[in-house]
Amino acid sequence: MFFVFLGLSVINVKAETGFIKNDKGEYEIWDASGFDKFKQEVFNGNNFSGETILLKNNISIQVNQIVSTKAFGGDFEGEGHQISYSTDKFLKGKEVFPFSGKGKINNLKLNVDTCELINTSSISGALFLPNTWQGTINGVEVSGTIKVTLSSSDVSIWFSLFNFVKGEVKNCSSNIAFDINATPEILNNFDAYLCLTEFGSATSSSRTIYTNCFSYGKSEDKFATYLPEQLAEKSMISITAFARTNANCQFNNCYYDSTLMPAIYYGGNLELIQNKIADLKQLNQSFARTTEQMHSQDTYEGFDFDKYWEISADKNNGYPYYSPREVIVTLDVKPIITEKKEWNTETPKDQNKYGKTNTYYYPYVGDTSVNIDHFEFANVTAKQQALIDTYGVTPTLNTSDIKSANVEMSYLGNRPVTVTWKDNTTPSLIVTNAAQAKEDGYVFHVNVLKGTCEVVDNGAEVAHTDEWYYQKAQDAINLILKGGSYDVDNPCWNDNNVWFVFTAARCHYYPNGDKQYFDKWFANTKKELQEMKDNGVELNPDKYNVYQKLVLTIEAIGYDPRDIDSYDLLEFISQPEIVNSTNYLAKEYTIHALKAVGYESKSFTNKDMDDWAHEKAAGIAQALTQSEDGEHPLDNSDNFMAWQTLLYWYNKSGFDDVTNVINKSFETKYVPMQVQRATGALCTAAYEQTNPNSNGIDGNNAWNDAQGLLYATTYDRDILNRDTGFIKNGNTILDATFDLINFETGAIPGFFWYDPAQIARGLEGYVRSYQRIHLKEDTTVFWDFSDVKVPTKNVNDLILALDANSTKEQIQAARDAYDNLPAKYQAIFNKDTLRKLLEAENGKGDSITKVIAAIDALPAADKLTLENKDAVVNVRNLYDALDDEAKSVISNYSKLTAAEAKIKELEKQQEQKEKDKAAAEKVIAAIDALPSADNLTLNPYVLQLLDNIQAQYNALTEAQKALVTNYSVLQTLRSLIPDLKAAAAVVDKINAIGEVTSDNYQKKQALVIEARTAYDALTADQKKRVTNYAELEKAELFIRRQSTDAKVGYVISFIDELNITTSSTGALSDGPLKLTEKNNNVPTEKIWNSWKDYVANARALYNTLDDQQKAQVTNLSSLEKAEGYLYQLKSDALKAMLKALPDAETVRAYEAPQPTTVPAAQEAVQSDELPAQEVPAEGSDFSDGSADAFTSDISEQPAAQMDIQPSKDNADVSNEENTDSVIADEAEVPDADFSTEEEIPAAGDTAKRALTETELKQIAAAKNAYDQLTETEEKKFRSENTALVENMEKLIAMALTYEKGQNEYQQLFADEAALIYTTVKDHPVDRDSYPQVKALLDRYAKDYQGQENAMAGLKVKVGNQEMTFAEVIAALTAQADKAGKDISDAQQADDWISNLPTAVTKENIAGVEAELAALQKLIDSMSAEGKSYMWNAKQLELIKTIVADYHIELAGKQDAFKADMPANLQTKALNYKTIQVSWSSVDNADGYMVYRRTETGSWKKIADQVTDISYKDQKAVTGRVYYYTVRAYSYTWGGKTVSSYDKDGVIGKAKLGKVKIAATDSENYTTIRVTWNKVSGANGYRVYRSASKDGKYTAIGSTAKNSAVTFLDKKAATGTTYYYKVRAYRNVNDKKIYGSSSTAVKGKAILSVPALSVGSTSKTAVLEWSKVKGADGYQVYASASKNGKYIRIKATKGTGMTEEKLATGKTRYYKVRAYRKVNGKAVYGSFSKVKKVVIK
Repeated sequence: MFFVFLGLSVINVKAETGFIKNDKGEYEIWDASGFDKFKQEVFNGNNFSGETILLKNNISIQVNQIVSTKAFGGDFEGEGHQISYSTDKFLKGKEVFPFSGKGKINNLKLNVDTCELINTSSISGALFLPNTWQGTINGVEVSGTIKVTLSSSDVSIWFSLFNFVKGEVKNCSSNIAFDINATPEILNNFDAYLCLTEFGSATSSSRTIYTNCFSYGKSEDKFATYLPEQLAEKSMISITAFARTNANCQFNNCYYDSTLMPAIYYGGNLELIQNKIADLKQLNQSFARTTEQMHSQDTYEGFDFDKYWEISADKNNGYPYYSPREVIVTLDVKPIITEKKEWNTETPKDQNKYGKTNTYYYPYVGDTSVNIDHFEFANVTAKQQALIDTYGVTPTLNTSDIKSANVEMSYLGNRPVTVTWKDNTTPSLIVTNAAQAKEDGYVFHVNVLKGTCEVVDNGAEVAHTDEWYYQKAQDAINLILKGGSYDVDNPCWNDNNVWFVFTAARCHYYPNGDKQYFDKWFANTKKELQEMKDNGVELNPDKYNVYQKLVLTIEAIGYDPRDIDSYDLLEFISQPEIVNSTNYLAKEYTIHALKAVGYESKSFTNKDMDDWAHEKAAGIAQALTQSEDGEHPLDNSDNFMAWQTLLYWYNKSGFDDVTNVINKSFETKYVPMQVQRATGALCTAAYEQTNPNSNGIDGNNAWNDAQGLLYATTYDRDILNRDTGFIKNGNTILDATFDLINFETGAIPGFFWYDPAQIARGLEGYVRSYQRIHLKEDTTVFWDFSDVKVPTKNVNDLILALDANSTKEQIQAARDAYDNLPAKYQAIFNKDTLRKLLEAENGKGDSITKVIAAIDALPAADKLTLENKDAVVNVRNLYDALDDEAKSVISNYSKLTAAEAKIKELEKQQEQKEKDKAAAEKVIAAIDALPSADNLTLNPYVLQLLDNIQAQYNALTEAQKALVTNYSVLQTLRSLIPDLKAAAAVVDKINAIGEVTSDNYQKKQALVIEARTAYDALTADQKKRVTNYAELEKAELFIRRQSTDAKVGYVISFIDELNITTSSTGALSDGPLKLTEKNNNVPTEKIWNSWKDYVANARALYNTLDDQQKAQVTNLSSLEKAEGYLYQLKSDALKAMLKALPDAETVRAYEAPQPTTVPAAQEAVQSDELPAQEVPAEGSDFSDGSADAFTSDISEQPAAQMDIQPSKDNADVSNEENTDSVIADEAEVPDADFSTEEEIPAAGDTAKRALTETELKQIAAAKNAYDQLTETEEKKFRSENTALVENMEKLIAMALTYEKGQNEYQQLFADEAALIYTTVKDHPVDRDSYPQVKALLDRYAKDYQGQENAMAGLKVKVGNQEMTFAEVIAALTAQADKAGKDISDAQQADDWISNLPTAVTKENIAGVEAELAALQKLIDSMSAEGKSYMWNAKQLELIKTIVADYHIELAGKQDAFKADMPANLQTKALNYKTIQVSWSSVDNADGYMVYRRTETGSWKKIADQVTDISYKDQKAVTGRVYYYTVRAYSYTWGGKTVSSYDKDGVIGKAKLGKVKIAATDSENYTTIRVTWNKVSGANGYRVYRSASKDGKYTAIGSTAKNSAVTFLDKKAATGTTYYYKVRAYRNVNDKKIYGSSSTAVKGKAILSVPALSVGSTSKTAVLEWSKVKGADGYQVYASASKNGKYIRIKATKGTGMTEEKLATGKTRYYKVRAYRKVNGKAVYGSFSKVKKVVIK
C-alpha cells in the first residue's frame, strides 16, 4: 500500500471544480465557489457531523456579507493548501469560517490579502472563527497584513485571530503584521479600547487551550508617540501576541518574537484596566523570545520535530513550519451504560440561601457512580470506517483501568457520564494489523467521549397548591416593585430605571403610591428628549436597546411614542441598520414595540415582520432538531426572549409553522427536559459554570427563570400541571424563582441590577396566565398591550393618515378627535402632528414652517452675539403674528426664548465692558508713559510713580485688570527695582577693590572675596546690571595666578579626605575616611573597601601632576602613610594565603586519565592523603564587622581578617563542598571523574599528586590577590617573599592546566569586575574612579589574554541582577573609554589655556584670537563631563574678557564701518500717540539708533540698540508733525562705529482712528439716534449731517467724552432720509485735533406703530389703537381673510372706530397705520399687526 503523506508535494491528476463528494464519501473543495457552496450547506443546517471535507487547491475568497453563525461538526482537512482571504471591512459575521459547533480544522494555511479594521462603529470579533466555536484547530499558519484605521477616538476595537469560548488550538503559528493608522488628534484624545492580539482575547472570557503555538508577526509602536502620557480612565490599548481575561484560558509551550512585535500596553488609571494590563504583561513576558532564540529548535519545548514540525534557516525565514509526516487518526469511543439513576439529594434546601457559591442553591449531593457495560465507536466518518476495517481496529478498552464513572445529575433524562482513568493509565485501542498501520504512516488515538445515563424523576409531589403559588407570585411582585428604582422625586427616563418603570406599568403598580407618577415621567422624559434635540444630540443606533426599552415603557404607561416631538422613536428603532443587524435581540424588541400596541413602520413593515416570523420558526425547528444529539442543548434566556416574540403570529391564520414549532418546543424532550434542572430552576448546560463570581450565570439564574416563566406563560403553558413537563422531582420554576427572593426585604441578592424587575415581569406573566387558565378572566398576555388605554393613539392615526387626497369629512374627524382629547393630552400632543392637521384645515402651514425655520436658523444660545439681535427680534415678530393654536405647534419655541434671554444678558455684558474698558485704558496710558526697562533708574520720582500706578491697577475689578494689556510692563519695571539696588551694591564693592598688584594682592583678597560672594548671590538678571564685573574677574585672575594651582588644591583636598591621624607609635589611629563619622566611627566593610579604592585613586590623581605641582602638595605624607598601612594589610593577608599553598614540587599539572579503573586500594590511599592546609573563610576584612583591624599589632590579625578582597570576589577556600554543585561540575567534565575531592592522577606517574579542588581554589585566590598589588607594592612584596611568590607562580601554571583551576581563576576576576561595575553602573566612571577601572582593564588585557571567549559566558551578580562577564567587561570598557577621553580632552584644553598669554597687545591680538577660536572648537567637541574636568575654565573666560576689553580700547578703527546709511525710511500712524518708523536692513549692522525732531527743532536720539528694522515711537503728540531718521552701528575693532544718516528725514504724524457708525435708528417721528464705535485716544466726537450722500455735510452736534458714542438728532423731518458722518477729536494744547470722517450712513425718522385691539358687539366690530406721538391721523384697513386684499375703511384723527352692519359669524381682519403731514404731504408709518374678530 502506498500513501502520500501530508507535507509532501501532491500533483492532482484530475481538475475538479466546485464542491463535490468523492467515491470514499468525502467532500472535496476545489475552488472559491466550492468553498461558498460548502458554507451555504452549513448555513442551510448541514452540520456535517462525522463527515470529512478536503481542500484540494489553493483558493482565494472575498467576504463582504455579514452572516449569522451556524454549527459545523465535521473534519475540515486543509491538506497544506492556502486560503487567501479578503474583505472590504472586517466586522463580526465576516470570519473565514463563520461557524460555531465542535468541528475540527486541520493543516491549513491562511493568508490575509486585504483586511481593514475601521472603528466607525465598534468591532469585537476574531478573524478565523467566531467566539462561539468550541472545536479543535490544528496546524493552521496565518500570514498577511491587517490594516487598523482609527477614525474615532471613542469607538472601541477588540480583535483577535483565534479566540473561542471553548476549544483547543494547537500547532498553529501567526505571521500577521498590524498596520495601525491614526491622526495625532485622535490618539491624543483616545477614550476607548484598542485591543489587538493573535491568540486569545484581552476582553472576553474563554476556556480555550492553546498548545504549541507561536507568533512571528509584526507591529510598530510609532503611533503611540502621539498618545498622551495618561489615557482616559476607562480606556486601554494593547497589541500583543497572546491575551486572556481568566485563568481558564491556558497557554502551553507558546512563544513569540518580541523583537519583531514589541508588546504595547497603555491604559487609564482605573484599577480594572491596570489589572488587565498587569496580567497581559506577565503573560507575554513569559513567552517573549529574541529573533535568534526563535530561530533555534531548542526554544520550542514540546514541539514534535520528528513528526509534525520542521525548522531550517533556508525556509520560512528561519522559523518553524508545520509539516506533518504521519497521520494521526483519532477515533471517538463512547461508553455504554444501561442502568437508570433515580434523582435524589442529601442537600438541605436552604444550604446557600441568597448567595452565589460554586454549588447551586439546591445542588445534587449524592451517589453519582454508574457501571459501564462496554464501549462502542461513535461519530465515525466513512474514511475512518475504511481504516478501521483495513487495520482491524476495535473499541475494546480495558475497563479495569477505569477509576470511576459518574453521571451529571443536574437535569433529568439522558445525562452525560464522565469516565476517569486510573493514574498512569491511558486508554488505547486494539489494532489487529498494527505493524502494517505503522508502515503505512497511521497512528490510532482514542478519544473517550462522555457516555449517557438516564436520570429519572423521583416522583415527589409539588409542595403547595396552585392558589398558594398564585398569591405568592403577587406578593413577590409587590415586594420587588416596592423596592424598585424609580426616582420618585423627579420621574424621568434613564437607562438604569427604565425597566423598573416598564415593569411597574405592566404590573399595575404605582411607584410610591403616586397615581400621577407615569404622567410626570412622560412629561419629564419628553422634555429631556427635546433638550437633547436642541443640543444637537443624534440618537446612536449602537444603543438601539436603550431606545427600544424607552418606546416599550412609553407604550406600557399609556402614551403614544409618536407624541414625542424631538425624535421619531418608532422609525428610529425600525431602521434597517438596527433590525437587519446581527446585534443581540435587535429585531425582536423592535417587533415588540410595534406589535404590542399595533403600530406600523415605513422602514420595517408588517410584511417584513411576517417574513421574519417564518424565518424564525424555521430556525427554531432546526435548533430543536440539533438539540436531540445531546451536543447542542437549547440556549437559555436568549431563546426564551426571542421565541416570545412569535406570540403575535401564534395561532394566526397562515402561520401554522409558527404555531407548530412553538408547540413542539414545549414537548417534554425539548424545553422542559433540556432547560429545566432537576431542582426546578432553568439553566441549560451551555451556560454551566463553576465560578462563584460569575454574577449568577450559574445554576439558579434570575434571568433564566424570569424569561422562562414569560416564555411558558406567554403561550399559556400551565407550569404547575405535571403534564407540561415543568415539574421535576416535585420542584417547579416558581419554587426556584421564590428561592431567589428575600421576602423580608423584597430583594434578589447576588445578581445583576436589572434582575429584580426581570423576575417581577416573569411572575407577572405567570399571574396573567393563571387568571386566564384558572380564573377564566379576559386578561391579556404580558406582551399584549391592548389592556393599556392610549388616548392619543387614535388621534395620531387619524391625523397622520391625512394627505392631499383627504376629504373634508376625514379632516373634520381628525379635528374632532383632537378637540375631544383631555387638556393634559393636548398639552403633550406632538406639535408636528398637530401642524399637519392645521395645514390640512386652513393652510397655516407656510407661516408655521417659516417661524420654525427662522428659529432653527438662529445660532444656539451659547453661540449668539449682539450682531444676532435683529434676527432674534425679527423671529419674535414672526411668532407673535401667529394665532394661539398655531403658536402651540412651534416645537422649537424654547430656543427663541433662550435666545432672547441671551441677548439681554449680552447687552448687560456689553454695557459693563464699556465701563471696564474706560477704567483699564486710564491705567494703560499711565503705564505707557513710564520709562523702558533699559532706561529705568533709581530716581525717587520714578519709584513713587510706579507705586501710584500699581495702586490704580489694584483698585480695578478683575475684569478691568484683564483688559490692562501692558500690565506686565509695570510688573517687570517694579520687579527690576530690587535688581537695580542689589546690582548697585555689588558695583560699589567691586569699585572698592581698586588696582590689584603683586605687592597688595594678599591684602586685596578679602575685598575680592567679599565682592565675589555678593556677586554670586545675585540672580542672573541682577548680574547683567553689574557694569564693572570684568574688573572683578581681572582681580581674581591675578590673585589666582599668585596662589596655589587649582588642580594641586583639588589633590590636596582629596588626600585630606583620607583623614590620616597617627598615634604616638606611628600607627594610624582614626580609621578610613571621614565617612566613618556617619557610622558612629565604625568603619564598616563597605566603607573599608571604599577607603582602599580611595587611596588608589588619590595616588593616581597625584601622578597626573607635573613636578612643579607635586612639589606644592603639602600632605603627601598622609597618602604615603595610608599606602604603607594598606600595603601591610595586603602583605600579611597575601603572605598567609601563599603559606597555605602546597609545595609546587609535590604536585603536578593535569594529565588525562588512562582508560583503566582505579583499584579500590589506590582509592583508599588517595582518600587517606592529608588535605591541603585549611584557610579561614574569606570575604571580609573584619570577621565580625567591627574595627578590630585598626589595632597597633597588625601582624597578630588572622589571615582572613587581613584579606583585602571584598566578600563577593573571594573564592570559597573552605573544605566544605556543595554536593549538588560538585555533581553538576562532574557532569560537565567528561575527561575526569571527581568521585572524591581529588582528581585521579594519570596511570604511571605516582611521584607527584594531582591538585585537589580546594587547592585549585586557594591558588586562584592567591594569584588574584597578588595581581591586585600595585606595581610598587608588587616589587616590594616579591623582594620580601621571593620563595613564596615563585612557588605560587609555579602552582598557578599547573593549576591552569586543570579546567576547574582555570575556571576558578577566571571566575574570581569576573566577580571582581562585577563588584567594580556595581559601583559605577548607576554612577558612571568619572575622573575619581577612572584609575581603579583602568587598572582592572589593564590587568585583564595583560593576564587574561586569549581567555576572552572562555570567560565571556561566566555568570556574575551586579547588585540583584545576573549578567555575563562579557556584558560587564564591555560596559566597563565603554565607560572607561569615555572617561579616559574626557580626562584627556580636559588635560589638553588645560594645557592649551596655560600656554595662552594674558597680556594682549596690538601685535599679538590676532594670534591670540586665532588660538582662542581653535581652542573653542576643541571645547565645543568635548562632552559635558570633559568640560567639567577642566581646571582652567575660569582662566579662559578671563582671557576672553581681556581680549574683548582690548577691542574696545583700540583706536584708529572708526573707518572700518563700510555700510551705507539705512534707506527706504517710512512712517505709519498706528494710533493717536504711536508712529511706526521702518527702514531697509543694512549689511553688517549690529543695531540701529532712531532720531526725531520737530519742524523747528534739532535731532534727538529716542532709541538706542534697536535690533529690528522698525521702531514704534509711542510718545508722539496727536496731530504734531515729526521728522525721523536712522543710523546703523556696528561693534568692530576699537568700539562702536556708526553710519551716516538722512539729514532731511521722513515725516510722521500720530492720528486718531477712523470712526465706524454702528446704527442710525429712528427714536420717534422727529428724532434719529446715531451710534458709533469708540476710538482709542479720542476726547470726543463731532457729528455731521447731509440731505444727500455726496452733498455738503454740516456739523449738527458733538460729544465731549470718549465713552459718549451716541447722538440724538432731534431736528429731523418725518419721513426724510438723511446721511450722517462722525469723526473723533483729541484735545492737544487746548486745541481739537480731528481724525478722519466715517463712511456716510443714512437714517430716517418715522412714526411709531400703533398697537391695535379688536372686539365685537352685535353685528359690529369695535377697534381701538394706541396713540402715536406726532401723528396727524390714522388710516384703518379691513379684509375678509388674513392674507387677502385690504381696503381702507376709515381715515380718522381719533384712536378708535366701529364698523357696523356686519354679518354675524363672519370673520374680519383689520390693521391700522399713522400718518403725519410734512410740507402738505402725508408721511405714513408702518401698519400694526393684523388682528381678527368673529362678528357676534
